[in-house]
Amino acid sequence: MGDIMDLFPSGMTPKTEMVGLYMTVVYILLIGFCVLLITARNPETKETLVNGVGLRLVVVNWLMTAWAALWALQLFIPSTIVLGIVAVLLGWIMFSLVWYTPGGPLTRPFDSLFIHSPLKLWFLITLTLDFPISLFIALGWNYPYTRPDEYARKQWETFAFIVSMHAVGVLWVFFRQDLTITIGGLWIVLSIMLRRPKGAPVFAALVIFAVLYPLTYISTMAWRRLRRHEENEGRIALPPDEEESVEGNHLANGNGVQEDAAVWGGDERR
Repeated sequence: MGDIMDLFPSGMTPKTEMVGLYMTVVYILLIGFCVLLITARNPETKETLVNGVGLRLVVVNWLMTAWAALWALQLFIPSTIVLGIVAVLLGWIMFSLVWYTPGGPLTRPFDSLFIHSPLKLWFLITLTLDFPISLFIALGWNYPYTRPDEYARKQWETFAFIVSMHAVGVLWVFFRQDLTITIGGLWIVLSIMLRRPKGAPVFAALVIFAVLYPLTYISTMAWRRLRRHEENEGRIALPPDEEESVEGNHLANGNGVQEDAAVWGGDERR
């Protein structure tokens, strides 16, 4: 894939080494997915594998095999169509997994690590990098590799893709506080940004999202902790005010005096 990207560079072209490392992590986690698929005993894990993932992942693997052949043959229009279908299927899986998300990082950690994480990362790179690169080449929005001075060609189209795709990613992090999407989105943005040269609008958008991903995650986490702390404080029964305590003592003493007076008064009448 890297050699063909170098032959057809565009504003979306990333550093191939960073993409290679990203996909290596995904494949290692998918090996863990396969092991979990065989050894799972937890009924919740089995339900996640069957209903949350299902046969859609099998179809994705077959489509990716077809895509590799199409990409190697430089058939970019069919390649783009296949990647679009893969992105839809992976997105379908990811949204299905929302209903099977463990309650926390220590709740079913193997599910989080080997089911949720690799499929999220795979979907993210397919949607925000693989599909746009193939689409740009299919539409002729790349520039000749022999003319690097034309790097700004179609820079506003590139800007629009980056902003639209990663804005959705940042919103997902905001609402879901998703560490996997935060790390994956930041890595993809950096991989594109560090492949120079880039047009000014494209580079500016990449810098903004390189800041927004971690900032959104950290601020959301801090806000939720603060809110949880305030809720816990609201549940604590506060001691009565000093004035209320004094008034309570006066009332108690007054009742005692009245009772004593009633007793002595009764004795006198006798």
